[in-house]
Amino acid sequence: MGGGRAVTLVPPPFMWGCTSCLLLYAGVLREARVGDGTVRAQLALAAHLVDDHPDDVPPPHTDGCRICPGYASDPDPARVARLWAEHRVREYFLPERAARRW
Repeated sequence: MGGGRAVTLVPPPFMWGCTSCLLLYAGVLREARVGDGTVRAQLALAAHLVDDHPDDVPPPHTDGCRICPGYASDPDPARVARLWAEHRVREYFLPERAARRW
């Protein structure tokens, strides 16, 4: 369907040294193929990355992202800090087009 092929991203090196990262990433891949819990698996991995690897959260996307400007302009930055960080770490396990969608 559509002629495209599945894309599997290789996680960054810090994730290979973390058992939880690998298990959660495997869950994302499994759910993408066979389950209906894809979003739940992605959210669990993003939350883990923000909680356990805060120094590895990427900086805000500067272009090509329709989400980051909304977070950047929020009147209460503390209120959206975690959601914004979870949004940014999605680039580690999703294609850019999908990671910057929400």
